[in-house]
Amino acid sequence: MTVDKRLSLIGEDKNDTIISGSWTGVVVYVKSDNVEITNFIITKSGGEWIECRQSSEVAGLLQSSEMGSHIKKKMKSEAL
Repeated sequence: MTVDKRLSLIGEDKNDTIISGSWTGVVVYVKSDNVEITNFIITKSGGEWIECRQSSEVAGLLQSSEMGSHIKKKMKSEAL
């Protein structure tokens, strides 16, 4: 999934709301600043769960996958 505008993605329950990847690469690319992603289970990651800008907020996420294991934040000057 690619997020290219400012928004908030808020799952109803971090134990039941799932964002599922396809076992390849990053599950969620955040190209915009000030994006909020909270209360999700991230599954089937082939790399990082989420790649985003430093200004974005990611919280309340659970990982449910054998592959991939983290959130990668980049400085504003770095390309996504």
